[in-house]
Amino acid sequence: MVSINCALRGLVAGGIVSLIFLSTTPPVRAQQEIDVCLKSGVVIRALRVEAHDNKFSFYPQGGGAPIEVAENLVKGIGVPCDGATQPSPASAAAATLKFGIHGSNTIGERLMPLLIDTFSQKKYGARAIVRQKAPEVSEIEIRPANSAQPIATIDFQAKGSGTSEPSLVDKQAEIPTVIGMSSRRANDKEVKEVHDLFNIDLLTAGNEHVLALDGIPVIVNPGNPIRQLSLEQIAKIFSGEISNWRDVTYLNASGQEVPGPDLPIKVHARDNKSGTYDTFVNLVLAPPDQPKRQLTPQAARYESSENLSDAVAKDPGAIGFIGFPYIKKNTALLIASSCGMLSAPSKFTVKTESYPLARRLYLYTLGEPNIPMARDIMQFAMSDEAQPTIIEGEFIDQAVEFQDANDQRQWRLTLMANPSQGLASDKTVAVTTVRSFDAALQKLRRSTVVFRFDYGSSTLDAKVVDDVGRLARYLQSPGIAGKRFELIGFADSSGNWSSNLQLSTDRAQRVANELKAHGAAVPDGSVLGMSYMAPVACNDGPAGQAKNRRVEVWIAP
Repeated sequence: MVSINCALRGLVAGGIVSLIFLSTTPPVRAQQEIDVCLKSGVVIRALRVEAHDNKFSFYPQGGGAPIEVAENLVKGIGVPCDGATQPSPASAAAATLKFGIHGSNTIGERLMPLLIDTFSQKKYGARAIVRQKAPEVSEIEIRPANSAQPIATIDFQAKGSGTSEPSLVDKQAEIPTVIGMSSRRANDKEVKEVHDLFNIDLLTAGNEHVLALDGIPVIVNPGNPIRQLSLEQIAKIFSGEISNWRDVTYLNASGQEVPGPDLPIKVHARDNKSGTYDTFVNLVLAPPDQPKRQLTPQAARYESSENLSDAVAKDPGAIGFIGFPYIKKNTALLIASSCGMLSAPSKFTVKTESYPLARRLYLYTLGEPNIPMARDIMQFAMSDEAQPTIIEGEFIDQAVEFQDANDQRQWRLTLMANPSQGLASDKTVAVTTVRSFDAALQKLRRSTVVFRFDYGSSTLDAKVVDDVGRLARYLQSPGIAGKRFELIGFADSSGNWSSNLQLSTDRAQRVANELKAHGAAVPDGSVLGMSYMAPVACNDGPAGQAKNRRVEVWIAP
């Protein structure tokens, strides 16, 4: 038998390999099928093969999508498959439709299996079959109703966000096609590795997909009287600098500042593989341009979010951080900011990403998955149809909603009483802008749709690709079509009022143009700029400034 590593070595660089040169037998006629021998014993018959990136694409008779196989899984091409089982349509299909979904335990513990199961029921009329193989590892089969033969097998591994990118780029993997799950954005090291190997920017829209939203509430035992902490206090507690609740003050029912209970603080945290832990470190323990702290070595560590939450509920002195679905019986604390803002963890504050510990949950691919079933599951997971399943999984969906009417009223009154709230003392707000803002808020409802921008730019971030389409469909839906709406642009407080007024207006206009490109009607007068007014976060660092560079969508009730 001709070995893949010797017979094809000189031919791979050419891109398309002519099968006739791979055999020691006489030349075959053009378009004649030829056997491809896999190490698993399966035989695929193909008309031609393309070689690229240490894998092969085999094109079957009759056209259709190519069968993608990693080089290390191929035994021979164009030679007798000694001892191999001859191919059948079922075995060829099975070889085509095996792929992996690897990464975040936060996503993989419940949400992604729910999405796969819902997809299977909607498309094939049958539930997905899950076989647990090891902790955090399972095999998921998708079968049509009344069929014993799976049409797809998913290697499902939920070992942490840090395992997502290595699975995407592993050229030796038995499962060459993988969808990565991550509860944090890909870091610089991961982005560089993907770019160096494949010349692909992992952070662009075709590769980075925002599946859902989540917050990381800081939770305490329900018997603890503490109800709010600053990020600095939280950092000191989790690093061990504050180790007893008596060293934390709070306001009692009479409005007096009193010390907390004399109880040792017991810190609970996720394990190092967890994207929840990575996000907490990046937002609390080691944020950009701030002192870097380490998690206290006395912290109890958990692979499971469920177990962490249960442990906090049993310990009066406990504190932990967790995904929204796992708050359970515990108390989620308010976050006090350095500029005096208080932020409560809620569905609205997470959807608008104004909550300081809000985060995005990601799926990553290297372009569009080349296996049809993987592509179909991706498309379903990102669709409007999947949003109820995301809610069922107890995460925050991306469907359009509105701020609670009472909360919006209170926010408006507070802002009108102090238009410079959250701004430095040298920043003033134009009276005409305050009046325009007040008039708009009394007639419109503030939605959860928020578009964010790079510094000093009107270029939208990658999440916008899906958000614009979702908003355009919503604005054209029955009951909403024809209603008045406004696109309100904002800026961070860097620079002066007039330059930021122009920039905030340009940002709102950019969203209007994108909506028009998606078929939505945007009436004249629907674009408004508010400069650096109404920040949703403090402007004293890059993270807060990034939250303030935004366009909000307000819609008539």
